[in-house]
Amino acid sequence: MKRKVRVAISFLAVAVMLILQGMAIKAAEPNNEKALLNPYELVQTEIMENGGGFYEDGIQYSPISGSKILKAENVDFSKGLTGIEVTARTRWGGSEIYVYIDDPKSEPIARILIRAYSFNQSTGIPKVNVSGVHDIYFEANNPIDIATWKALPGKIYESGDVPQIDPYKDNEAEVNFGTSGVGVVKDKRRIVLADFSENDFFLMKDVNFEKGLKSITIEARAEDDGIIEVRKDSPAGELIGTIEFRDTDDSYKPFEGEMANIEGMQKIYFVGKKGKCNIDNWCAAPRNTDRPLPTPGEKISPYGYVEAEIDFPRENAEIVEDNWNKVVSIKENGYISAQKVNFRYGLTSVVIVAKSEKPAAVEVREGSVDGELLGVIKVENTDGEYLHYRTKAPNIEGIHDLYFVCKVGSCMIDKWTVMSKMMPVPGNEPISGGEENDDPGKEQPELPEIPDKPELPEEPDKPEHPEEPKQPEEPKIPEEPEQPDIQGDCKLELKYSRDIWDGGYQINFKITNISEEQSSGWTLKIKKKYINVAQSWCTNVDEDDEYYVFTPLSWNAVLNPGQSTEFGIIGSGDASGGLDYFFSDNNN
Repeated sequence: MKRKVRVAISFLAVAVMLILQGMAIKAAEPNNEKALLNPYELVQTEIMENGGGFYEDGIQYSPISGSKILKAENVDFSKGLTGIEVTARTRWGGSEIYVYIDDPKSEPIARILIRAYSFNQSTGIPKVNVSGVHDIYFEANNPIDIATWKALPGKIYESGDVPQIDPYKDNEAEVNFGTSGVGVVKDKRRIVLADFSENDFFLMKDVNFEKGLKSITIEARAEDDGIIEVRKDSPAGELIGTIEFRDTDDSYKPFEGEMANIEGMQKIYFVGKKGKCNIDNWCAAPRNTDRPLPTPGEKISPYGYVEAEIDFPRENAEIVEDNWNKVVSIKENGYISAQKVNFRYGLTSVVIVAKSEKPAAVEVREGSVDGELLGVIKVENTDGEYLHYRTKAPNIEGIHDLYFVCKVGSCMIDKWTVMSKMMPVPGNEPISGGEENDDPGKEQPELPEIPDKPELPEEPDKPEHPEEPKQPEEPKIPEEPEQPDIQGDCKLELKYSRDIWDGGYQINFKITNISEEQSSGWTLKIKKKYINVAQSWCTNVDEDDEYYVFTPLSWNAVLNPGQSTEFGIIGSGDASGGLDYFFSDNNN
């Protein structure tokens, strides 16, 4: 009888186990239908598997270390993933959180460096794009307390491939494809790469240099001087250029370095060579911002910058590379020329961009090296920099050959341009080509006065100094009804300065984010009756009825707190008075 009872009990136990097992299987099905976890809102770690249990100073947190791993299921990464931000602390140096997707034994998608002894925010950048519903795991190499975490959304790329990087806009340094020796921290309201020092590096791949490369600017904070190298393909690869930084007095400042030209899709490394700094972002300046070189034999428009190295007749002059830029080095009595220059809008002055170690004088002549003298450009010692120099010139129209003759000393010329009283609308004047029925025209009556022109270089750039008291924009604000908006909730501050000469001027604008929030763009409108835009740089120029409208390019549209951008124009006529303008940021 006892045996029967035991058998009955055994059967009963098996039946109960089968029932329980069936219930467990059914319980797994609702788990798939479980409410999805939204990672883009702050997630408390106590709701995670192995989480919770600790409370201090009003903060609930979950300690992890060794084999203790935090897990969250059914996390909906429908908005993609560009970063993981955690609030954590540690008392161990070199502590990191490893983040895994679906399998904690796989390669971590991100590493988050934790250095704070009190709870602080740190961010890790994933190596791969993540989308869809996944489980997420947090593991640590040392004891770390984690209070909260959230995901930073990003684009969804259906192919799963890494998107191309646009180098001509600001790129956050912490959004990279691999680092060595650095971590990501929050510093002065910024997420930055911290303690970037000798032999450290970060990698950017699939960078599309479709417009070439002239320079790279980083925004960094440093306590001493240092050097960062930019290299191709590997940390020890071909050197593209260097960026020197210095003590920034506890603030973030931009530092620019000239680069060798590269084009197409590239993989570049930023490598620490000397010193230590925190890097916030970087951006590249395109090489081919100037218009393309014309083919010899075509007509040339001189109203945009013309490269000096165009293959036209020259003597005692050679094309060289200087700071990775092609220029023409002209010896004394040497010359360069430009053939079939189409002065369809006339001429008031000639401008060259040049440098010299000693004072030099460049004659501008029409027709030949011994032709009619249009003016003399005096070049001073430029201390290694390329500067703008100009001379007044008599009006000419039609098709002419120009010669730049270095009569005294030697110099290097990068490019040249001309000014006139009737300048073309920006973007409508190609550097080469012209109307087939253009009349070469005749020399104007002003030409007999040419012998007096050698005295013109004595004109110092000082006429603008007496005008400076008239330039501040504040006195003009009451004259423009819309100006109060500039001072209202605008996050940005606009300042400008002018360089004025006979028949033309250059206006430089500087826009600074004076708020504590990021700004996403700006618009500056200036009435046409106050300016005549012949050339511009670092800005888009459009027309709207009686206004010129200036807006940022893709790479200088976003300004972080304290960050600035600059752009400028060259125009003809008189700009000594105030500017009638309206300025606003895109956030209002």
